[in-house]
Amino acid sequence: MMRGEIRTLALALVAALVLARAVLAEDATPPERLLGSWESTNTDPRVAFRFTEKKVFMRVGSTVVVGAARYTQDHVSFRAGGKKSYRFELIPTGKLTLASATSGSFVLKRLDATPPELADPVPLTFAAPDKLTKEKIKSVKKDLNLRVERDQATRMKLIALSKAEGTEAEKKTALEAASKEMQSIDADNVAFVGSLCAEVGWIDIGRFGKATSEAAFLLVQHSENLPLMLAALPEIEKDMKAGKGDGQNFAILFDRTRVRIGERQRYGTYVTRGDSGALAMAALEDPKKVDEQRKSIGLVSLREYLDALKEKFGGKDVKIETDEDDDEPK
Repeated sequence: MMRGEIRTLALALVAALVLARAVLAEDATPPERLLGSWESTNTDPRVAFRFTEKKVFMRVGSTVVVGAARYTQDHVSFRAGGKKSYRFELIPTGKLTLASATSGSFVLKRLDATPPELADPVPLTFAAPDKLTKEKIKSVKKDLNLRVERDQATRMKLIALSKAEGTEAEKKTALEAASKEMQSIDADNVAFVGSLCAEVGWIDIGRFGKATSEAAFLLVQHSENLPLMLAALPEIEKDMKAGKGDGQNFAILFDRTRVRIGERQRYGTYVTRGDSGALAMAALEDPKKVDEQRKSIGLVSLREYLDALKEKFGGKDVKIETDEDDDEPK
């Protein structure tokens, strides 16, 4: 064998080894020492993590995000809520340390037990849909309509403030106050709807009518409360399969729930704005079957939906996220 041929063969072997290592690293299971629940010791507020073989749960203050985990030998990354990607380097120090270019470094201590908010979500329990008096149905309709009016008013207020004139500092202060007001209203609605459904069952179309059922759906959708969302989803599906409810509400809640638990969406209804302000659609469960799945519940094709969104948002294209987008450190 000639010297040039030997050199070429050697380079090919090195390239193959590098590629194999990269593939093995990307498919690697999480380091055993990483699994479990952790809390930062060097930040305020404390940031908590729970690492499983497939998912990462992260709590910052009162906010919890979940993402599908991607592990390498020295990194862990995940996309939270279909919006932001996190990529942390595992620092080999005496203590477990995660470092990120944008999120800073977290020195972690292991927790003896998993905090309730980082546990796998369990659906709320709804009562059986028994027959109700006309007075009770009327009362439920009135309460839900009032809550939807308040829900919409606070969200319209946020939109108006985002477009209002004034200094950046003034706008920031006003938006933060309005955001806190919206969160307070959402939390109150979660408690109300959860208690109501524990008493009378889901607000189905058969007993309460389509408008009132959609009011309950709207409050659940805005709640971002996984136990409530997981409990409502099969009930909304029942009305859809019975020909009473439309597929749009089911698809919206299904996709939102999937994204919130760190899974891919199915129908392509979950679209958000990233840090740059650009519109992005969270990654799809099966891009090749999405039109078939949308059609099965009465929705237009994904292309038609994307064209409608583009027209609505001033001609801006909507990017469909993929796993490759998670490779970029955020």
